[in-house]
Amino acid sequence: MSGAKTARPIAERRIKGKAQQRARQRAQNGRSPHRSQFCTLRSALCILKGSPMTKRKMEAELTSWSEVDSALARLCRLDYARQQALSQMNAELAAVKLRFSDALEDMAREDAVLREALEQFAREHEEQFSPQKTIERLHGVLRFRTTPPAVKVLRRPWPDEERIERVRAALGADCIRVREEIARDTILSKAAAGQIRPEQLAEVGLRIGRREVFDLELKDEKLITDPQSSVQPKRGAA
Repeated sequence: MSGAKTARPIAERRIKGKAQQRARQRAQNGRSPHRSQFCTLRSALCILKGSPMTKRKMEAELTSWSEVDSALARLCRLDYARQQALSQMNAELAAVKLRFSDALEDMAREDAVLREALEQFAREHEEQFSPQKTIERLHGVLRFRTTPPAVKVLRRPWPDEERIERVRAALGADCIRVREEIARDTILSKAAAGQIRPEQLAEVGLRIGRREVFDLELKDEKLITDPQSSVQPKRGAA
């Protein structure tokens, strides 16, 4: 512990060193380290020609199948640009995590070592703690506390089913928790087989329902070759 008192923490030195290294690289290159990533993202967003990056209320009205085709082409471009943006975002996040990973690991190791040393010292001097098992110091409070009672499972060569049956037999069925819920799949299969009638379901407050939902599938193989959509969303006031 004496070395820790005289030397700066490992994590702090590592972060400062890496920050200085990045500053030197930026000075040598003469440009921002994120410029190339931004250009890549901007090129992907160029697919959305003329789309202002503002948060406004947007509406679209289609009056012909030709405009439907244009709207689908527009959706393809939006989907492609969104995928490119997400890919770039994930790459940048991964780079940030990698840049800080070593420092964070050093911090975590140092944190664990110090906490273990503090607990060992406290247990060796437990008689000096107050009746409430607490000692307050300048930068923190050390305490021993008792956790709430909890049922622990002992190591026995029993599968879970056998353990449950043993508890049921020795301690009572009320010590076994069973969750009851409606078996919807069974009801559907019985209704399809004619074993359950609609009026029977109504008596218990149930019914078999289905509805029609709209769906569309984009043909992304024409993302780049399709002409620019002539249908643009109408932009209103924010």
